Amino acid sequence: MSKWGNAAEAAKAVIDLKAYQLDNQGNPIGGGESAFQLEPDRQTLVAINHRSNKEVIFSRNTGSDHNRFASYWYPVGFFADKTQAEGRISPTQELVDAFEMKSTGEPFDWNNPVHRANPYNDRDPRLEQTVFYNGMKWRSETVDTYEGGKDITMENNGIKTVTGYYMRKFLPNDQGQKGSAFPSCNPVWNYIRLADVYLMYAEAINEAQDSKTNRDLAKTYVDLVRKRVSMPVLKDDLNQAQMREAIQHERRVELAFEEQRYFDIRRWKIAHKVYGSTDQSVKLHGVTITRDAGSNFVYTLKVVATPYFDNNSMNLYPFKRDEILTNGNLEQNPGY
Repeated sequence: MSKWGNAAEAAKAVIDLKAYQLDNQGNPIGGGESAFQLEPDRQTLVAINHRSNKEVIFSRNTGSDHNRFASYWYPVGFFADKTQAEGRISPTQELVDAFEMKSTGEPFDWNNPVHRANPYNDRDPRLEQTVFYNGMKWRSETVDTYEGGKDITMENNGIKTVTGYYMRKFLPNDQGQKGSAFPSCNPVWNYIRLADVYLMYAEAINEAQDSKTNRDLAKTYVDLVRKRVSMPVLKDDLNQAQMREAIQHERRVELAFEEQRYFDIRRWKIAHKVYGSTDQSVKLHGVTITRDAGSNFVYTLKVVATPYFDNNSMNLYPFKRDEILTNGNLEQNPGY
């Protein structure tokens, strides 16, 4: 069996696990329902203080309550107990643009005048669960990242969003509240959850064999992830390459900021196309938001970074020199 076949088999084994209670003798009892299930409320799932759901397979908590995540990630115009949020993470325009249109499942397009006029309307609900954007409501306030808005720059020290966005994911689902303090919690980090395994299985079964049967199986599990947030299902007639692209897209938006993308784009060998290059041809963007004479928002894309990435060497880490010297059969990875 190929490596993809083995991977598909392993992922399916996790999906098919059954949960049993044990009697006082250690024997399984009960109906044997699925051990893991998609959490119906995805926003509750991705909140970093949430533990009680069947989607999480492997997680770790930090062991103590604190409010650092909230104060680090909230837009800089938000205050609580005279403490100003720091807005430390600025998601790129490329990530924001990856969230499709909710009504059609089609890609967002800045060249579409309807999209451009109201770029955050009718988008995949996971966008609002992942990113703070201009005009979004949060804790009974409006996020203002337009030029002159309260969330564009922190007073006194100049900390600001680089891209026009702040990270929203993992924060408690409390957008309707306006508390006197940033919410405190004992943060939980999810290393593996069922949606990730569904997408692992979809990718592996699609790569294991180029057949309609395998693509139909892949589609089934991608669609389960999309249906949870009321996104349209994938088209029925995708070929293997199109299914591969759809799975890669789904991993990007579903698992954003869950420390998967860094490795995904390297194992897919696409980092030199979507992240950085050696010739500065790949650029990352943000947006500058201004108001016109009629007080309408005007969105202008801007370059915020030009990362260096060498596709010949940077998909792999180097082995430590000591390991090379210890094992004469071990060859250094290319480019080091």
